[in-house]
Amino acid sequence: MTFIKKSIAVLAAGTLGVGIANADDRLTLSASGETLTGTNGGGIAEGSWVHTFTPDAIGGIGANYQAIANAHWAFGSANGAYLWGDAGRRWSLYGEAHIGSGWNGRRNFDYQDGSLGLSIPVLPKLTLQLEDRQIGIDTARGNMPKAQLSYVVTPTLQVSASHARSVGGNLGTRITTGRLDSYQRSIHFIAGGAFGTVDPLVLGGLGLNQPPGQDLREGFLGIGHTASRSEWLLLGDYQRLSSSLSRSERFTLTLSYSLFLNGPARAPAR
Repeated sequence: MTFIKKSIAVLAAGTLGVGIANADDRLTLSASGETLTGTNGGGIAEGSWVHTFTPDAIGGIGANYQAIANAHWAFGSANGAYLWGDAGRRWSLYGEAHIGSGWNGRRNFDYQDGSLGLSIPVLPKLTLQLEDRQIGIDTARGNMPKAQLSYVVTPTLQVSASHARSVGGNLGTRITTGRLDSYQRSIHFIAGGAFGTVDPLVLGGLGLNQPPGQDLREGFLGIGHTASRSEWLLLGDYQRLSSSLSRSERFTLTLSYSLFLNGPARAPAR
């Protein structure tokens, strides 16, 4: 799962972050197809289950399998969140962990990726999100602190911007992201992009044999629909990595489907 796709999947699954107050028990399945310069591409298969323990506490588990170029890996996931505060000004503490292993085309490697974050209501329409991501994927090691601001422009429009920068280790990564979410009754539109300098391993570039310090340009566009008992999201994500020695382009198309297990879905809290 790429860095940007991971943040979008948080919204699609309704399990973490600012909008988790509306998360009911749900089963989510997703599948992706990928193209990558100079290879036969790859794909992703993922499933997760989220349980609402109380109106203030949720948790979930999942499994993920990915293959790209000549590499493949799999991991199990666990996540949870706790909310507190008055209605309309809810704080949330959330965390997630992904643990597994894989093959990068030359040798076996371990996959460990975990995050811990806090969502803070600064103003009635402005939310600050602080997060630290601990990465141990193949030869990539380090922390990725991130700060994000989200602003509700209108009841149907939200914009957000974030910046993440590696600290310690060998990641050599910094990513700035902008995103727009538009809610039109049961339809949800997502659009945004990112740029920065990255280690390809952070983006799921296992098996590419590319050094850190790659220049990143990324754009994503998605559309989702919420019905009474289900939700789906179709998302396209384009990445370009380049350096003085190489350039690669990667396109991922993902379809996610969620089934609400406890009755009709509730509209996202805004």
